[in-house]
Amino acid sequence: MKLERLSSNTVKFSISIAELELKGILEDDQWKDSLVWHEFFEELMDEMYIEYGIDLESTITVEINSVTSSEMVLILTLSEDESFEDDPFLDGKAVCRGYLLYKFCQFEDILSFVQRLNPDDCEELSLYTKDGNYFTEVRKWSQRLASLAGEYGEQSDETIHVIREYGSKIIDKRSREVLTEYFGV
Repeated sequence: MKLERLSSNTVKFSISIAELELKGILEDDQWKDSLVWHEFFEELMDEMYIEYGIDLESTITVEINSVTSSEMVLILTLSEDESFEDDPFLDGKAVCRGYLLYKFCQFEDILSFVQRLNPDDCEELSLYTKDGNYFTEVRKWSQRLASLAGEYGEQSDETIHVIREYGSKIIDKRSREVLTEYFGV
């Protein structure tokens, strides 16, 4: 599989027919199997993240540009109001314009983190769990929040898509308020 960035919001994938056959995509009945295609596009998203640090949270247009005897060419375009511009913030790990994703090894670390937050540090803080770890998805954050999160946890190498797919949501959007209420932090 080869990737090529065509513009700030467009990436081209060149995928060999052999790779598609290995994934079972070219079997006649697999064209209708949405799970196979879902897994295929998840892999494409992972490749975009690995190659360009792009983590997508918006509408994507997928165009099959061409199919030859040796390869299939797909063009993925992000909606016009978003782009794939590199975000230099926080070493480029699992960061996009819209959210930060932090991993905490222990629940007590999250409680300590939340205890130090001010109401104006973030508008939305969601809490997830996956593989024995806890993850916070933060939207509309302050620089102070990013610094505090780094003290108690670490920026996640996983994407929010993986966390949502394979993890469990504990608290949606109001984690700071809920944890403060129930744990007295």
